[in-house]
Amino acid sequence: MYSAATVDVLGSKHCDRAVNVREVDPPHRLGTAGPDPVEVHHEGDCEVQEGLELKGAWMAPWAELTLVSLGNRLEEGYS
Repeated sequence: MYSAATVDVLGSKHCDRAVNVREVDPPHRLGTAGPDPVEVHHEGDCEVQEGLELKGAWMAPWAELTLVSLGNRLEEGYS
């Protein structure tokens, strides 16, 4: 079985490069990995690769990986 991220999530490397960072209230609940959801208090924008900019991505500075929402990219016309 395969699954994809439903929201874009910036990991530690990309959180450091994020712009337009804003606090979210109430915080988002992220249940991507692990048994218990965590709270995400910030969103930001970041170009994670040339031509691939994540806007309003949830910021998870404790996470090793950045997660890109496949569903969002398909809606934007990527194939």
